[in-house]
Amino acid sequence: SQAVGAWAVAASIAFAVCTYQDSREDRNVDRSFIYLESFDGERLQNARRDIDEIILKADQAVLDFAKVYEAAAEEELTQEAKEEIFINSVLELSGTKAGDLPSALLDMTSFFGGFQTCIEEERCHGPTAHAFLDNYATSFWRQLGPTIVAMRARDRPTAGKKMQEFVKAAES
Repeated sequence: SQAVGAWAVAASIAFAVCTYQDSREDRNVDRSFIYLESFDGERLQNARRDIDEIILKADQAVLDFAKVYEAAAEEELTQEAKEEIFINSVLELSGTKAGDLPSALLDMTSFFGGFQTCIEEERCHGPTAHAFLDNYATSFWRQLGPTIVAMRARDRPTAGKKMQEFVKAAES
């Protein structure tokens, strides 16, 4: 009788723990969907549009410079030089103080940084976040990560670090 009582208590505790864990995971998934809804909101849609425009303009700046350089020097521009031109072009397109990141890039890195922090604090569900956002985050970082890393070296030591962690998690 005592063994049955002890078993019943243990089973009740196990059930309560499982129910709590399921409930917690459900809340974390719900919080993740709140983030995902904001990704599709007007502010970040505008940021994505602006980011696409910035990338096009910076790519064009690289092409224009390479054309002039290669015609004059009769040699191909190095990849490192192309990357530096791209980075400087992005920073010149900021529309804020010279050398700052464009607000669209700050909006996007802040969004992913907040989401990554939410995941790390176990308040958001990482698998849900990554299922929906990995492709965008890795593409963004592949194109603009070097610019953000350059800003860290200049005067923003924490710029985009949490987004970079999100991308690293996506790649693993």
